[in-house]
Amino acid sequence: IENEDIIDNNLYSNNYWLAIVPIVVLIFGTVMGMFLTGEGNALHEVFGSADSFQAMLWASLASLVIALLLSVVVGRMAIADAMAAMEEGMQPMFHAVIILAFAWALADINMQLDTASVMAGWVEGASLSAGWIPIFVFVLSALCSFATGTSWGTMGIMMPLALPLAMSAVGGAGGLEYMYFHPVLLASLAAVMGGAAWGDHCSPISDTTILSSVVSGCEHSLHVRTQIPYAFVVSAVAVTFGMIPVLLLGFSLFSSFVLCSVALYLMLRFLGE
Repeated sequence: IENEDIIDNNLYSNNYWLAIVPIVVLIFGTVMGMFLTGEGNALHEVFGSADSFQAMLWASLASLVIALLLSVVVGRMAIADAMAAMEEGMQPMFHAVIILAFAWALADINMQLDTASVMAGWVEGASLSAGWIPIFVFVLSALCSFATGTSWGTMGIMMPLALPLAMSAVGGAGGLEYMYFHPVLLASLAAVMGGAAWGDHCSPISDTTILSSVVSGCEHSLHVRTQIPYAFVVSAVAVTFGMIPVLLLGFSLFSSFVLCSVALYLMLRFLGE
């Protein structure tokens, strides 16, 4: 019996492709599924209109079937043992699926209430000086992403509102090139993306946050509570020692990087554990 165990262990240790093949099938199947479900002449049009959920669903199923077949045929595992291993592997994901289902329900409620559009409407009614616009846009994008749990949705809503507001504040007296490369416009663009990413990684109803806590074996509420302080500190330092000095006080970009680095170091040095 001991010799047979050694043979089986050697079999699995040498045939590492038993784990690689299902992963390759998952990746290739997802790409092909998106290509087959999408429409359009250009590649970006095909993938842009593809049904990614259906593609990942069928690719995951194909990967699972391939993994079972390889375990039974090549790995010489009994079918009952393979099915038991599959069930044991799925159990840790049940908790994540339940949380995701409730999170998607909350996010859908916010979408139906048009929460993001209402918050984004504050941008249109804002009367701010040019230097304050990126700061306001960053805070609003972060709140919008935190409430909806999506970064891409926040970018899609905020970009068409924040950029025209910044362009009108900058003015076109210096020409298009002056307006397009103005620090306020570039900062507003970065503020939308940064705020959207901030809210997405801190929101308890974001799939990014949920899956991160699951795969790391951390309780979801604990992950959210420990994630927010780090993200909040970095965003506060970026606004206080980065955006405000550059946009309102005329500091150089290099000096703002130095200020932010020093501030982060001092906070970790005296407040960190």
